[in-house]
Amino acid sequence: MGNCEEEAFRAQYHFWPLSLNSSKRSTWLSGPVSAVTSAGCKYGVEAHARSFSSPELFGAVGLVSVSGRSTTEAAKMIIYKCVITGDEMFSDIYKIKETDIFYEVEGKTVTRTEGFDDALIGANASAEEVTESNESSTVSGVDIVLNHSLQETGFDKKQYLAYIKDYLKAIKTKLQETNPERVEKFMAEAQVAVKGVVGNIKNYQFYTGESMNPEGMVGLLDYREDGVTPYMLFFKDGLEIEKC
Repeated sequence: MGNCEEEAFRAQYHFWPLSLNSSKRSTWLSGPVSAVTSAGCKYGVEAHARSFSSPELFGAVGLVSVSGRSTTEAAKMIIYKCVITGDEMFSDIYKIKETDIFYEVEGKTVTRTEGFDDALIGANASAEEVTESNESSTVSGVDIVLNHSLQETGFDKKQYLAYIKDYLKAIKTKLQETNPERVEKFMAEAQVAVKGVVGNIKNYQFYTGESMNPEGMVGLLDYREDGVTPYMLFFKDGLEIEKC
């Protein structure tokens, strides 16, 4: 549970369907809960979960205990954020491979139903609330993108080279302040990496953080040779780590 990986446990949560506004988030549930996901550890006490074999995502706060551990211990995970924008790019719930210059983060293509029917938990909704509470929609995509609200953007070769020139300059400046001995090696490794990206630019999809700040990190999405398994590349030196 330290990394919010899928693990069945029994605990008491304060749950609310993500589709409901704050005035309706008042239902207490107790029982087996599984599949705590990355999007939920944004602020330490929040967690998204699928419960009682339901595909809907819930918000959760107020964990009493998990095998005797406190809320903080149970929810703790590592979030990787862009050092320029502070946007959350990914977390440690995924399979992560580390190279000299990149974190290579493997994800999955998923389909989710968003929205919530109060009947699932036996809540009594007013007539006015029935339509709203039963509304749902289906969304498909790469879990890394969905969980961290990454935003797709686009580049051709010329545009990417213009972007990456300014981005690497910004990261170099950060490193000169925080880790000056890393600067020379970073710039050398980055140049090689950029050459590889540009040479295969048609293979990639590009994603900014949630803020869509054009000065921040752009993650690169590609697929394994099987054509099914997605993975993303993020410059290691452009990230800061937050434990929550």
